Amino acid sequence: MTIRLKRKRATGLSNLGNTCFMNSSLQCLAHTAPLREYFLSREYKKDLNKENPLGTGGELAEEFAGLLGEMWCEEKEVVKDESGTGVDGGNQSTFNNNNTSSFYNNNNAAVTYPRSFKHTLGKYANQFIGYDQHDSQELAIYLLDALHEDTNRITKKPYIPKPEQGLNETDEEAADKAWNVHLQRENSKVFDYFMGQIKSKLQCTTTNCHRVSTTFDPSMYLSVPIPGSTDREMKVMYVPLDKRLGNAELTVKLCKNSTVAGLKRHVVDLARECYNGGGGGEEGELLEEDIQLVDVFQDRIYAFYDDDHHIDKIKDSDVTYAYQLYPLASVKKEFAEYQQSLLQQKKMNNSGSSDKKEGGENNNETLPPDFLLDAKSRAKLDEGNEWENQLKRYVVGAGSLGVVRVLNEKRANHDDRVAFHDKIT
Repeated sequence: MTIRLKRKRATGLSNLGNTCFMNSSLQCLAHTAPLREYFLSREYKKDLNKENPLGTGGELAEEFAGLLGEMWCEEKEVVKDESGTGVDGGNQSTFNNNNTSSFYNNNNAAVTYPRSFKHTLGKYANQFIGYDQHDSQELAIYLLDALHEDTNRITKKPYIPKPEQGLNETDEEAADKAWNVHLQRENSKVFDYFMGQIKSKLQCTTTNCHRVSTTFDPSMYLSVPIPGSTDREMKVMYVPLDKRLGNAELTVKLCKNSTVAGLKRHVVDLARECYNGGGGGEEGELLEEDIQLVDVFQDRIYAFYDDDHHIDKIKDSDVTYAYQLYPLASVKKEFAEYQQSLLQQKKMNNSGSSDKKEGGENNNETLPPDFLLDAKSRAKLDEGNEWENQLKRYVVGAGSLGVVRVLNEKRANHDDRVAFHDKIT
């Protein structure tokens, strides 16, 4: 006589190549108590829908039930002696379910090899043929859908339009109506255990269109992000305008899908905290428009990052600098003053020309702004190495070779050029 007993805990599942993705999903479902009891009690047999074209003819449901039996149950053969007393005949190696997987038990540890289940799975879902790695969620989605269709109590699915929430209908009433409509097409224990509803509301944005559609859609899966899985930590070296304050290494934590503009916002916030709200400049509060992010390679600026660039282009091994620029607001202000001075100079020149024509010398002649170059001076400086010669004369104490080296991008590094800039300004 053979009796069937339930183990206190399930056996493990052995990997068949790279099938840990399958085993993890199977263990999750095997430890979902209502689903496990439904298949172990064989209650599923009365719901088998072998004619459903969307299922596997009940084959995958049978294999899943057999696998759960191997994981959770054991058979003991009791041999009656002459007195009618039962004698334990020992454990059987497999759970009796037609085509089963192999089972191994060394008393202290037990393991199930889901070979038969794996073969049947690949038979109906060819993406799982072989022993390569796949996504666990992808397998769980397919398996639950197949188990639902194999045990769907609805043999002929009628066409029913999706109901929308009425104007005077509460959410509860609309949800119940949608659920009852869906049960006319989908009705199984898998559906009962795993299916929920999501409220979806769509509103027309066309002018003068006030159409609103609210539905309650069935949903079996809800993706929940793992905390921290979408975040990224980046190191950025911040360089303020005022060199006396020194640089600051900032640690920025932001979403992996952010752009450089988002990275700038975090840099600005951290720089304000680091430099007591000012950001290290002399022109007031630090603004995002006054920051330039660059990639530095071998002490040279290798690339400039635009605001619309995604931060996934910045590798963890890249050296990222954030330079504080001369405030854009000040640049605009000075440019406006420059334009105004040009306008005034033009008026004065026109006025001087008019005075000369009237027979007098121009006693109101003024010099042009000191930062302007006339065409003749510009043409002279453009001849040969005149720019370099003028710089040599301007930089006091700097020898000819020193200036040439600083101006040569291959012979001087970034720090040399910064020192050169500080000296001439």
